[in-house]
Amino acid sequence: MFGLNRVRLVQERARLIQQLRFLESIVVDVTEVKEQLESLQAAQRRKELGEAAKRLGTLQARVLDQMRNLASPSAPHSAVARAFMRDFKRRIVGVAGVSG
Repeated sequence: MFGLNRVRLVQERARLIQQLRFLESIVVDVTEVKEQLESLQAAQRRKELGEAAKRLGTLQARVLDQMRNLASPSAPHSAVARAFMRDFKRRIVGVAGVSG
């Protein structure tokens, strides 16, 4: 009825999912490195390690904000992005340091 399976629309949704998967991989990688730095900083009491971990936390928050923006109601294909974000939140429940 609405033609939501037109090739162009399907391709746009696929690109959006690809972009969200890329951003997800950045969040996961940044979280792992941040946690490693925090552990090292706690063990070695080196201020620069804590500062680096803090900067990674800021980067993590920026990437998560970008993902949320892609799922905002005014964004194109936001329903697809919101579904991805719901699934993403379920997948990262065990990943410490990531808050959805």
